Amino acid sequence: MIQRDLFDTLAEAARAAADRYSLPDGTPTFTHDVDDVYESRAGRGLLYALGGADDLLDLHHQDWTSASRLYDQAGPGREHAEYVGQLRDGYYNLGQAFEWFHQG
Repeated sequence: MIQRDLFDTLAEAARAAADRYSLPDGTPTFTHDVDDVYESRAGRGLLYALGGADDLLDLHHQDWTSASRLYDQAGPGREHAEYVGQLRDGYYNLGQAFEWFHQG
C-alpha cells in the first residue's frame, strides 16, 4: 500500500517536471550538460518498469526521443558551443566525473 502511494506520488512528480522543464513535444527547456538531459529523465522509464503508471512509458519515450532529436546531426543543440565538445568527446570532455552515473 505504501509502495503504491509512493509510485503514484513519483508519477505525479514526473508529470509535473515534464510540464515544467519540457516543451509540449518533449524537447528539454533546460540543459546543462548533454548527458544530464538523459540522466534527469531516466527514472521515468525505471519507475514504469517497477510497476508505475502506464503513461510513464509514453512520457519516457517522448523524453528520450526529444532529447536525442535535440542533439542529433540536424538538431539545434549540435551547433551550440557548450555542447560541441560534449557531443564529440562524450564522457571524456570533463575533467572528472561528478555524479554517480559516471562513478560505476
